[in-house]
Amino acid sequence: MKLKFNTDICTECHSCELSCSMAHYDVYNTQKASLRIITKFPDSPDLAYCRHCSDALCVMACKFDALLVENQVIILDTEKCVNCGMCQDACPYDAIFKLPDDTYFKCDYCKGEFKCTKTCATGALSIAKEGE
Repeated sequence: MKLKFNTDICTECHSCELSCSMAHYDVYNTQKASLRIITKFPDSPDLAYCRHCSDALCVMACKFDALLVENQVIILDTEKCVNCGMCQDACPYDAIFKLPDDTYFKCDYCKGEFKCTKTCATGALSIAKEGE
């Protein structure tokens, strides 16, 4: 399963970011979210989020084996991560974020719960079916 974003119906309410930060850090703080709404006024917004690529450049860039693939989901092992930023530089989707404490964070699909999709009132974020 993958995350799917429909830019045409996103209202930029940031509920996805807030649910993400609450799920991972127990705080409502958009700066601690693993996906980010990018305002492109007057155009539709965009969303920076991990696509969990099959040949992920971020995984290849990490020299410390801190990024691993489990069930087609790329997981960041914070115990192995040395916060060098090489994965962030390699990601073509700008989907690895540096937190205020200088550590890195990325989407892990909330361990399969996809919490961002549950709080998206418009359905702009949804779970893509196999093959979509």
